[in-house]
Amino acid sequence: MNILSLSLEKFRKFKEREFNFSSGYNIITGRNGVGKTSIFEGIYLLSTGKSFVTNHLQNCIRFGDEYFFLNVNFESSQKTHSIRFLSGKNKKELKFDGKKVKSFSRIIGVLPVIFMNYSLSFLIKGGPEKRRSFLNHLLIFSDKEYYKLLLEYYSLLYRRNALLKENRNDTLFELLTEKMVPVGNTIQSRRDGIIDRLKLLTEEMISKITDKEFSVDIKYKKSDVNKLSSPETSKNEINRRRTLFGPHLDEVEILLNGVPAREFSSLGEAYSLAFALRFAENKIIGEVNNEKPIILLDDFFSDLDEFHRLNILHLTKNQQVLISALSLNIIPQEIIREAQVIML
Repeated sequence: MNILSLSLEKFRKFKEREFNFSSGYNIITGRNGVGKTSIFEGIYLLSTGKSFVTNHLQNCIRFGDEYFFLNVNFESSQKTHSIRFLSGKNKKELKFDGKKVKSFSRIIGVLPVIFMNYSLSFLIKGGPEKRRSFLNHLLIFSDKEYYKLLLEYYSLLYRRNALLKENRNDTLFELLTEKMVPVGNTIQSRRDGIIDRLKLLTEEMISKITDKEFSVDIKYKKSDVNKLSSPETSKNEINRRRTLFGPHLDEVEILLNGVPAREFSSLGEAYSLAFALRFAENKIIGEVNNEKPIILLDDFFSDLDEFHRLNILHLTKNQQVLISALSLNIIPQEIIREAQVIML
């Protein structure tokens, strides 16, 4: 899979700009504040329907303008596709291959992208929500039914929590619970089903990144959604006014050499392990779809020594990679020789 071109209009600092990309390495370089990350944000938004910078898409509109427009042309299964998105204060319009689409939920999965930046270590050192988000991203792009399940679950969760805040435990509450339990069980089953493969690949990837042998274990800890059917649980939930069990509270514990990585790994080990998880995800998505995702590496190579930079980039062979960097000096010369360089 390859992105052929990206157009940005009134998006962040870009008034109007188009970029063309090669099928291999693409290095985007320039000083701080010129829009390197905004290019990645635009691609990520068209892939997932969300920004990794803000929860409010209005913030993406160039200052003083009324809307932003994004268009990506990409190649998948030897066919060319396009996603066009206009978002403004009074209008939103999404098109896939020229046809109007009601929402991103209809096209999530068609443009798989794996984004990595300076905050990658939070995947290891951060709270459970970081690892849940990681599992969700992996499954959204490798399981066609998963995103629909997730949307249904969180819709039910939102409505159920609203009733709990109103101190209601009525027929509607029971109905929502009855619907929520099987959906939650299915989500947890899908998550559980990917763990063994993820563990094996993560262990393989970290050895390639570090040239060292590490033992990696990944333990999926479910928050038992079946407990929502218990009257005792309902009493506790009414007192606390929130849903106390379910996939939204699952944890993924990662052990490095037998000890919890969140508490005991060094920052360097956390970075290496997080890279390994992302490249394991990359391989799983590629195997399922018979096409490799697009890799976005955003301006954080300065935190890695040359040895680790080169090992990481070797894992991206034979797929499209976009790299942003303040200077070409931190990119290995053998990569620069193969890359298309875009100066901002």
